Amino acid sequence: MIDTTDSTLDHSAITVCPFCHSDASICLHKIRFPGYRQDHAINYCQCQDCGLLYHAPRLSDVAIQHLYNDNYYIFHRSIADECRRARECYNRTVRLLRTQHPGRALEIGCARGFLLALLQKLGWQTQGVELSTTAANRARQYFNLDITTGTIEQFASGHTESFDLILAIDVIEHVPDPAAFIQAAASCLCDNGIMIIDTPNAGSANIPKLGSNWNGFNPFHIHLFNAEHLTQLAKQAGLVIEQLFSYHNALATQPACQAKWKSWPGVNLIRTARRQFRSWLQTQQEKAFHPQAAIEAIIRKTLTQPDYGHTSDARLPLALDNSGDNLILIAKKSSHHLTEPIHDRL
Repeated sequence: MIDTTDSTLDHSAITVCPFCHSDASICLHKIRFPGYRQDHAINYCQCQDCGLLYHAPRLSDVAIQHLYNDNYYIFHRSIADECRRARECYNRTVRLLRTQHPGRALEIGCARGFLLALLQKLGWQTQGVELSTTAANRARQYFNLDITTGTIEQFASGHTESFDLILAIDVIEHVPDPAAFIQAAASCLCDNGIMIIDTPNAGSANIPKLGSNWNGFNPFHIHLFNAEHLTQLAKQAGLVIEQLFSYHNALATQPACQAKWKSWPGVNLIRTARRQFRSWLQTQQEKAFHPQAAIEAIIRKTLTQPDYGHTSDARLPLALDNSGDNLILIAKKSSHHLTEPIHDRL
């Protein structure tokens, strides 16, 4: 039963798909997330016409912003995890661009700035947009980055700069209005500018196998898109699709005990203890953290690894129909091609 008296919830999306406005949606999963300090169960609905997965009802816009406080789990990743993630993101996004001459780059949702700092070290002129004041301050402290605190819509309305490259890695699934998000981001691109979007894939072949245990489900992901959704959103913003592919293309196997483990009453205590340990570990790592040395180490390791198009994951069966767990869209503001289809690079 949905509590329709909860003022933190937006009830407008209970029956109508927020993407295609069809009323043919079903509740696919009702999930509790004790490890994320969420008290209420979240209904993940699926539109039977377009396939969008979305929260219904979802938190109000104000309540959503309050989620991204000092306890937001992404901001408590270890330094080692941040460095690995920046390297992997670069290898499967910017490194795939045919023309890699550094220009002006903007990262939306830059968190603590590791990917942005990597681009800066590689010669890009960088700026970031980050909703969390805590994360933005860390990015400035660690790497002396130029970070604007707020949303891309606020940034676009108050700035006149244009960018050669805009990155939105694991962001669009979090925003209340995805169409406005992409429109605002596209307005910041210069002619021939490239936008890269990385997001969980609502068309993943692993969702039917894993059900509510699929990693793309969490209380912060209020919309989950498939390849068709991303294509339509980009075209509506006046962008031309250059590449669209999935990664994490391994077909999952679900241990029989995993679902029982997640529903065990004591799991929240274990998760809390693990989160506290990670927080302590992060504090210890930060004491010995040398930002520039870390970025240089990322670059050295990147040079020893292939770009994503030459990895085994890009050759797995789910890659053929973009049904891996995550999607990457690369689009441009004009007809001049800066990239090539990923499977042509294999």
